[in-house]
Amino acid sequence: MEKNLIMLLIYITIIIFIVLHGIFTVLQVRIRLGKLKYRLIPKSKIFDIAYLTFFTFLFIFIMVRWPKLADVRQLSHELRVVSIGGWAILCIRSILDTFKDGEIREKGIYAKKNILEWKDIKSFKLKEKESIVLETNRKSFFRNTNKTVKLMVDKEIEEVVNLIDDNVKRYNDDLT
Repeated sequence: MEKNLIMLLIYITIIIFIVLHGIFTVLQVRIRLGKLKYRLIPKSKIFDIAYLTFFTFLFIFIMVRWPKLADVRQLSHELRVVSIGGWAILCIRSILDTFKDGEIREKGIYAKKNILEWKDIKSFKLKEKESIVLETNRKSFFRNTNKTVKLMVDKEIEEVVNLIDDNVKRYNDDLT
């Protein structure tokens, strides 16, 4: 009984951390980068969201309907509910992160879990037909090179390139 209580408290703590981290990330993006101007939604992102959604519901269905398959039969009812809820929240958080990825905002870009203000973007280049590579002023964590972030764009690539170009030029002109 005591072991289940400790595990229950650990699960609840992890769930609270995941939820709070998600809320703080959304608030930080909103405060630092301002209002949303454009959201990049390439076909690959739609596939990722559909894929994550399908497997989230499949996982929850398996955990609820067939506990023996999910190996939760030895857990107490409370621990099983919290475990299922925690995994559901983690999966939903992944779906929301995928949806929020690639936002162009008033003061910068939110891409690949990076908050990039316009001053952080050194340059960008169009690669292939559907991707833009942003070179930043930030150093990569593992290498001593500038960090690069790749944005996937399916349609309206000219509009996105113009939007990024205008903002990067405007910020660089303000510096000189």
